[in-house]
Amino acid sequence: MNRPVGAEVIASPRAMSILKTALVEAANAAAKAKGTYLRDKFYRLKARRGYQRAAVAIAHKILVAIYHMISHRVCYNELGDLYLDKPNKHHLTQDLVYRPERLGYAVTRAENCVMPARRTLFL
Repeated sequence: MNRPVGAEVIASPRAMSILKTALVEAANAAAKAKGTYLRDKFYRLKARRGYQRAAVAIAHKILVAIYHMISHRVCYNELGDLYLDKPNKHHLTQDLVYRPERLGYAVTRAENCVMPARRTLFL
């Protein structure tokens, strides 16, 4: 291909369609992988936006991750499914206390409470 130096490479509409299909398939597979950041993000988005839009949003996240991995020459770093809960620990705690209270239960909150060990009975 004879192309001037620095000229942009423009992908054909067919190539973009194939890429989008592959990314959405990867997003659907990522949504089924247990204990991952992408699964947690998918289900949070799905609750608000619906299945298809959540899949496209996760496909976009995968594409951005691929771009950064190639441009910065780094490996993929899995954040884990608890990543989105860490910054909002206070908000999450308030929500988990508020739900049973709304149903009429009395809830007391204790920091770093250690639960007693269960006794197992062997017959």
